[in-house]
Amino acid sequence: MLKSRNEDIIKIAGDSNNWSKHVNTSISLRVSIAISEILDEIVQKVVEYMSSNQSTEFLLDLIKYLDETICKFPTKNINTIIEKDKDVNVDGVRELWFNGIPINKISKFDSMALKLIDEYYRVHFPWIVSSIAKKMQQMGFNEESKVVENVALFSEVGLPDITSTKIYLAGIRSREVALEISNKNNIDIDISIPDMKLFLLEISSNIEEKLSGYSEETISWLNAFNRENQNNKINTIRNIRLRLVSPKLESVDKILIKKVNGRYYVCSFDYEIRLGVKFKNEGLFDKLTRMRGIYFERISDELWTIKSQNPYIAIK
Repeated sequence: MLKSRNEDIIKIAGDSNNWSKHVNTSISLRVSIAISEILDEIVQKVVEYMSSNQSTEFLLDLIKYLDETICKFPTKNINTIIEKDKDVNVDGVRELWFNGIPINKISKFDSMALKLIDEYYRVHFPWIVSSIAKKMQQMGFNEESKVVENVALFSEVGLPDITSTKIYLAGIRSREVALEISNKNNIDIDISIPDMKLFLLEISSNIEEKLSGYSEETISWLNAFNRENQNNKINTIRNIRLRLVSPKLESVDKILIKKVNGRYYVCSFDYEIRLGVKFKNEGLFDKLTRMRGIYFERISDELWTIKSQNPYIAIK
């Protein structure tokens, strides 16, 4: 039986020269192959978006195309998440979510909106789209892959551009306010999250001079941000590399370290993969498990390096 199953897998995988491209993604083999089969078409759609003025309208067109494409893959998609007897205005929910409209307003727009956002746009869509971006990078489409990776990030947060997304990730946890700050300031799109925090501290330090023209809600958020972060310092932790080898990790390129009941586990971001591990320096990893936004990213078949999504933690 095992031999027969392996032969079936080899048939699905096709040319052995392409096996590594399928293995080095965090999705199933069938989905990986489905992406590869239409990757040129996806790249062309991304190039069309890059050639436009990249307005929210063109972004939504690209996202709708990706939604429709994911529906063709053998994986969870919009059609499997929405109950069959429900008539859902997907285009409307998509437009509201990516325009930073508050959740309470979106929930009133459609009874299935929150389910669609929580299960699909915040989780499944970014997962599949990030895998598409990785395949693009493997094929040498570096600029296109960056655009697609940003789209995955926009979907997790619910914002239409990288600047407002970074403002949100830096600590302004109102999507509406993040958009307002972004629209009123000329901010470098390549700014880091720690530098974005410093920028937000600067504009919130003198209300009379810096905050003229902002809404009351934005002023309130910036005041709160200033109070909470004025005395906070960015902590640094040393660069750490792990050597981890396991067949369970072959399809994963990012992992979390978790501690449960005194035992350490390596987990995929969706927690479908959990692998018990032991560390010599348990004290160090005990601290890491208590730090938000810390994960490890694959840099070779065996090596993983520490990464931070936390604006208060920098890797040195």
